[in-house]
This record gives sequence, structure tokens and C-alpha cells, in this order.
Amino acid sequence: MIFCFILMIFSTSIFSIYGQTINELEYDLSWSHSSEERGAKIDKARLLLEKDSFNYSAIYYILRYYDDRKIDSASVFFNNLIKKFPDKIEPYLLRVDLLHLEVDYLNDSLYTTKKLEYLNKALEIDNNSRDVVYRLASLFYRDFIRPYFYNSIREIEVVNFEHKDSTYITIDTVGKRKSVIIHPEDSALLYFHKLEDLSERYRDFLFFPTKQIEAFKKVSTGKKLDSLMGISENCYFPSWYFVNLPDKWEYNLSADYLSQIESSYDYVEYIKSRLEIMNEPCLYQMVIKDSAEIYRFTWFRSFHNPVCIRLEKRGDIIQLFYKEIGLGESDEAKLIVSKKIVVSISEWSSFIELLNKAEFDNLPKRINTPMCDGASWILEKKTNNQFKVFETNIPKSFFKEACLFLISLSKIEINEGDIY
Repeated sequence: MIFCFILMIFSTSIFSIYGQTINELEYDLSWSHSSEERGAKIDKARLLLEKDSFNYSAIYYILRYYDDRKIDSASVFFNNLIKKFPDKIEPYLLRVDLLHLEVDYLNDSLYTTKKLEYLNKALEIDNNSRDVVYRLASLFYRDFIRPYFYNSIREIEVVNFEHKDSTYITIDTVGKRKSVIIHPEDSALLYFHKLEDLSERYRDFLFFPTKQIEAFKKVSTGKKLDSLMGISENCYFPSWYFVNLPDKWEYNLSADYLSQIESSYDYVEYIKSRLEIMNEPCLYQMVIKDSAEIYRFTWFRSFHNPVCIRLEKRGDIIQLFYKEIGLGESDEAKLIVSKKIVVSISEWSSFIELLNKAEFDNLPKRINTPMCDGASWILEKKTNNQFKVFETNIPKSFFKEACLFLISLSKIEINEGDIY
């Protein structure tokens, strides 16, 4: 009887795991409880791999499991995967993406050489794969900027465990790192052009690193930055908008423009997805009268619903539009609040005064620091001859006060602890 009861529990548990979808299994592998033993979900990872032979989440979990227990190796795993699927590029792409679990990434020469080896093998299988060509272009490009991007004067923290304190020392790394590949800029350009032939989508991505290499080589295609570049795909912001480009940016070899454009593209796509749900207009190209002026504050917080407040002054009429998205358990966003409020001229003037104190027009497009949780504060300004945006996750006093003033005008109560 006891045996049957144990068997019933075991069977229920097994069927429960096998009944999970790929998305459910991926979610389970994405988090762990503090009391949970590392690698405790290995059965789920293996099941996920049965359902999807090239699932990144499953393979990453399994390789970390092997590494923790020193029972296998990434090399053995990928050799077997390639042997099982000899005509597929996915094993090589996964191997490249997870190479840090197989090779010491601080060993520039070996790390770059191995990446190039696996990507070339994938290219032999599919010469027109955008995934393969993009990775090759990225590899050559980052090898090109390696001596300049990494070779800067930086500070590192030195901890004295005996006295339980720390200090910072300056390290000059100039000349310490060099390109691994001979003339990687030539190969980068070759694959950039191939990518453009494969898909128009990459043209906005590749314009900036291409101009950077051309400036280095002292050649030019004559292409110039178009303020509308990328706006056909996203009418809210060009894909490159949140890259702070200095004067003569193309001569700055210490900037990884490929990564910066990728980050900006992903961010403007996220903003677009939320503003579309709120039925918000595209301000970037909007044509408005001389007397009109529009401000839009968009607030993305990690643990609260997205909020959008648009303040419009059209002649003597001043209105505020407040909108909020509810995400729900399924993360399917939908508009849950939409209202309009009339604003007085004195309230308008108070807001403009705060913006002037924040020197809004002189702020860069973005000041952002890496963090796991937090909030994005995005404020747009639109007049008949100006479009200006500032985005930050570390708002300074007057800018923060101006945004919170808009919230106060909306009559929505926000708890002090929910402002971050």
C-alpha cells in the first residue's frame, strides 16, 4: 500500500513535469529559490532539451550543471550535439554564444580564434544565414576596436581583507590588448556589406560601425546620417536615437557603436510596444502649429504598471492626458486607464519653470546606469521646430520634480515608496 502511494506521487510528479510547455519549463529554469540546491532542476532542463533540441535555456542550465559538478564538459556536449545534427548551424551558433563556458574569455587569442572556427563551419553549412553572417561581422568589428575600446585608463577597486577596507588604483591599459585577426576591419566591412544585401533591416544597425571603419581607413561611401533613418519601422524614435553621438563620432574608435545601436534599437522597440497600446501619437515627425507645444512623460517601473502623461498646449487650450497599462499575470499588456484633464495656465507655467531649472534642452538624450531593477523616466518635448527627449534611470532633482509635477496634475496618488 505504501509502495503504491509512493509510486502514485512519483508518477504524478513525472506527468506534471512532462505536461509542462516549453515556455513553462524555460520560466522554471530562469529563477531559483534561496533554499534550492544549485542544479536541482536538471530533469526539467533535460526534458526541455528533448522538446527543443537547440533550446538556449536548457543548454545553458545543463552546461552550468556539468561545470558545477565537474562531471562533463561543454566541449563534449557540443561535439555530441554537432555529431547528432551535422547539417544544422544551430549547434555552432550555440557554441559561439556559450563559448565562455568552454574557453577562458580573458584569453583573447584562443577565444576569438575558436569563435571564428565555429562560425566558419556554420557558414559552410549555410552561406546566406543572417545569424551566422551577423556574428562574423560582429566578431571582426569587435576585434578591430579591441585595442582602442579596451585600452583606456580605468580605476579598479583593491580590497584589503585584513583591514576590511578598500581603495581605488588607476590602471593604464594602453597597448595591453591587440587585435587577434590581421586587418579585421577589412573583414568586418565585407560582412557588413553582405548583411545589407541579405536584409535591409541591418542598414540602420551597420551605418555607424561602417562609418567608424571608413574613417579609420580614410575612405568613404558618401553615406551620411539621415535624421529619419529607421523611422519607417518605428515612428516614435529612430532606431539610433538613444546613442549619445558626440561631434565627429566616427573618429572615436573607443566606442562600440554596434552594441550601442543594438541597445538603442531594442529600447525604442520596447517604448513603441507600450505607446502603441496606449494609442499615443508619434511626436517625432508630427507637424504642429507655431503656438502648440507638447510634452510627454513615460514612466516604466519594474514593479508597477507603465504610465504615460501627455501635456498639450494648443493656443489657449491646455490639456493633460493620463494613461496606464495593466500587465496582468500573463504579461499581456492592455490599457486600463485613459482620462483627460484641463490644466490652468499657472500650472503650465510652473511645469515650464521646473524644466528650465533642470536645463532640459541642454540634457543629453540618455544618462543611464546598469541596474537589475528600477525605473526609466522618459520626457519628450515637441514644438513646431524641435523634438527633444531625455531618458534616465537616475533622475536629478529638478527633472524628477518636473515629472512628478505632471503626475500631481493627473490627480493620481502615488505612494512615496513607489517612486524610484
